[in-house]
Amino acid sequence: MKPAITTFVLVVTAMLVTVQVSSAQCSNSTVSGPYGFKLAGFSPQNGNSCRILPLAGGVVGTAAVRPSMLNPNQLPGTIAIVGLMIADGAGRLTITSSASVDGQITRFYTYTGSYTVNANCTGSLTMYSGTNGQPVNYDFVIARGGTELRLVGTDQGLAVTGTAIHQ
Repeated sequence: MKPAITTFVLVVTAMLVTVQVSSAQCSNSTVSGPYGFKLAGFSPQNGNSCRILPLAGGVVGTAAVRPSMLNPNQLPGTIAIVGLMIADGAGRLTITSSASVDGQITRFYTYTGSYTVNANCTGSLTMYSGTNGQPVNYDFVIARGGTELRLVGTDQGLAVTGTAIHQ
């Protein structure tokens, strides 16, 4: 009898979770206030592409590299960023971050951005790069009732993911 009760409880719980997820309604105001964030990944540099040498008998793939790179097995453009993103609830962002891009450090640079939230709790945002003013685009999904965002870079060649947590 216990397996039947356990199965029933699991099925009912799954149905409740499904109803909560499918009935979620989000808007720009769902993302509001300060979010601490981290982003990490890889970005090509200088637009130069070469074939990465085989490792353990297989080809790793292609990646952008600087001509001066000495070790072709190391990918350039490693990105690590932490910062504070303040969303106004109406689609505008102010961002202050520190970053390491391939070992080059930028500290506490402030820049702007914008975002759009869809009713299904997905969205997109654009950060206007702190170093050159160029837009960097991300898609995100809202988690935990708006207290967490999970991001992925959507620009060609950008392989970055991250999380933003409401403060």
